[in-house]
Amino acid sequence: VGTASNGIDAVEQAASKKPDLILLDIGLPRLNGLGAARRIRDVHSAAKIIFVTENSDPDFVRAALDIGGRGYIFKSRASSELLTGIAIVLNEGILVSNNLSDSLCEASL
Repeated sequence: VGTASNGIDAVEQAASKKPDLILLDIGLPRLNGLGAARRIRDVHSAAKIIFVTENSDPDFVRAALDIGGRGYIFKSRASSELLTGIAIVLNEGILVSNNLSDSLCEASL
């Protein structure tokens, strides 16, 4: 439906285009992906958000899921996990990349 080069543009496009699914990077300029997701929740709460990022910090994973992200996929795993992740998220599931879910569990111990 569209692409955005920064977080503010992502929010504006979500508000105007009302997509079912949004792929969002954490490291967006002007407004990072977490901030954009928070604002997207305000303007289009029905959108399902999958974060596709290089950031594997368990705190970011938790923050992304806490603000309503339905998926968190490490970019290096996107070729093998993205299509499956989209299907899972569109069917009301949640997906966290295997590499990320391992580190998330370890950080919780």
